[in-house]
Amino acid sequence: MGSKTIDRPTLAITYSCSLLSLGLIAIRLICRRMRGEKYLSFPDDVWMGFSVLPLLIRLGIVHMVLMYGTNAVSPDRLATLTEDDIRQRAFGSKLVLVSRIAYPAFLWCMKACILAFLGRLMLIQSSLPAAPCTKAHVQLFVMGITNIMTDLSLIILPLPLIVRSRLPLLRKIQLSLLFGIGVAVIAVTIIRLPLILASSTMQSSRTLWASIEILVACAVANAPILNSFHHEYKKKRR
Repeated sequence: MGSKTIDRPTLAITYSCSLLSLGLIAIRLICRRMRGEKYLSFPDDVWMGFSVLPLLIRLGIVHMVLMYGTNAVSPDRLATLTEDDIRQRAFGSKLVLVSRIAYPAFLWCMKACILAFLGRLMLIQSSLPAAPCTKAHVQLFVMGITNIMTDLSLIILPLPLIVRSRLPLLRKIQLSLLFGIGVAVIAVTIIRLPLILASSTMQSSRTLWASIEILVACAVANAPILNSFHHEYKKKRR
């Protein structure tokens, strides 16, 4: 592998976040099956199942990117690379583009899942009585700002629905807090932007924080439905 050293901590965190996300998705779909319900009857479950594809693609691509490296090296460092190193880094740089497609694809699956879930809630409610190129700074900022705006929208959107519902006040507060945990995704996005720009190993830093954001987004998207499964389980045990 030439003189390239694999960033093992970033690789370990990437695998941990991806596998934990897969675990959350599996728990959700297994619980749905245990209730005797079909996945295709719930659009949010369809989006959650589909999200496994970009998640696994990104995991495989990131592994190779961290193994081969990229062309983001200093001129002094470039002079010490062998032809094999250069070839591998050129290949790794091309793979980075694929990972930058798979990463937002997964996040948008999470957003589509939340929107589909809110859509089901609204249908239920309506039936009730009225109540530089390599560094890609531009791509980093555009995606970060877009994620913050859409995540804020997904937090605010269900609040009027919860307020108008006939649920007890305590349950309204619980649901508001449940949807409010989307703030965690926004916090990760805000924190990661300056840290990535300040990092001397920018690609590794982007990979690390993207993996963390994927796990947090997956947890936020699955929290409402897993919470409903939990409440149903508690009722059955009484």
